[in-house]
Amino acid sequence: MKILFYQFFPGGGIGRYTHELATALHQEPGVEVEVACSPDFHHRDSSSYPIWPRLFAVGHRISWVRRIRFLLAQWINPLCCLWRAKQSEVDVIHFSNINHLTYPFWRLWACYGSFRIVATAHDVRRAKAILNRAWEEYWLAQFYRDADALFVHSTLQRRDLMSFGRLGEQTSHIVPMGDFAFPETGANVDSLKRKLKIPSNRTVGLCFGMVRDDKNVPELIRALGLLKNRRPFLIVAGKMTESGPSSRESLQGLVERLGLGDDVLLLDSFIETEEVGEFYQLADFACLTYRTDFTSQSGVLNVAMHFACPVLATPAPTLAETVAQYEIGTVCDDDTAEAICLGMTKLIDALDGEALFDFEAYRRAHSWKENARLTVSVYRRILAEVS
Repeated sequence: MKILFYQFFPGGGIGRYTHELATALHQEPGVEVEVACSPDFHHRDSSSYPIWPRLFAVGHRISWVRRIRFLLAQWINPLCCLWRAKQSEVDVIHFSNINHLTYPFWRLWACYGSFRIVATAHDVRRAKAILNRAWEEYWLAQFYRDADALFVHSTLQRRDLMSFGRLGEQTSHIVPMGDFAFPETGANVDSLKRKLKIPSNRTVGLCFGMVRDDKNVPELIRALGLLKNRRPFLIVAGKMTESGPSSRESLQGLVERLGLGDDVLLLDSFIETEEVGEFYQLADFACLTYRTDFTSQSGVLNVAMHFACPVLATPAPTLAETVAQYEIGTVCDDDTAEAICLGMTKLIDALDGEALFDFEAYRRAHSWKENARLTVSVYRRILAEVS
C-alpha cells in the first residue's frame, strides 16, 4: 500500500501532525509512505520516511511576496501532488491541507485518478475567507463529499463535518492526535525564573505557540487583571501577528492599561525546539483559552501532555470534549475574561491542593501508534471497496 501525504505549509501544528503520523505509518507492515512538501519543510532533515520536496514554497520574509506565493501555490501545489501521485502509482493521497479555493480547477484529476482521496479535516470550516467565503465554503463542502474518507479529532468535529458537508456517517472517522515530544531541559525551575526575571514564589501560566486572534489572548490578559489574590505570572511565548489585537503592540498596550507590567511577559518570537522544554518546566499550567468558535484540536494541548502540564481550556468544542474526558485540567464556562478568571481560580485551587492529574490515561488513548492503526484500517477498507 503506497500513501502520498500532501503537506502545503512548511511547518506549524499541521506540519508536525503530518510528520508524526507519517513516521508512525512508515513503521506499519506493508505501508509505504511519502510526503509531498516544499523544500523548506521543517521536518525534512529529521524524517525517517521518504519525502518529495518539489511543492512550490509559500514562505517569504516580505509580506506582500508571501501573499502572492500563497495564492500561486493554491493552483500549483495540488496539481504537482496529483502528478506525483500518478507518477508514483500511489494507492491513496492523504491531504493534510485542502486547497478549497482552487478545488474546481483540479477536481477532475483528483476524482478520476487511480488513487483514493482522504483528508484530515483539522478545521472543518474556515474561520477566514481567502477571497470569497461563499465560493470557498461551497467547494470545501464539495471536496468533503468527493473524498473517500475524512479524519477528525472529536465527536463534535465529526457532527459538524457531517452537517457542513451533508455527509453520511461512513465517510468520517475519529482519530487521536498523539503528543508532541520535545527535548527535556536540565535546568531547574529557580534558575529559569531568574533568567526571565520571574519572582520565585509566583505560579506561572504559559500561553505557548503562534499568537493568532482565535487564541483569545486579550481576554486571557483581561482575566489576569480581574484576579486580585494569588494572581499568577503569565508568559505569552510565540510569534505574534503583525497587526490587530494579537500583535505585540496591541497586547503590550493592553498589559500597560491594566497595570500588569509585573505580571505578564510577552515574547514575540518563534520558540526554537531546544527551548520549548524550558517554558514547560517553568509552567504550572498551560493556557488554551481559545475563542469558542475554534473547532480544531490544538497541537499545544499535546505538547502540554508530553510535559505533564495541566491545562486551562475554554469550551472550544474539540478542546472541551477532550479535556472533559480526562483529568488533565479545567474547562472554563465561556471564553470571556470573567469565565477565564473563574476557571483560572479553580485550577489554581486544584494545584494548591495538590490535585492528581491523569496524564498517562490521556497519553495511552492519544498515541501516534493508535492513530496509525486506525488510519491504516480506513485505507484498507476504502481500497477493498474498489478492488
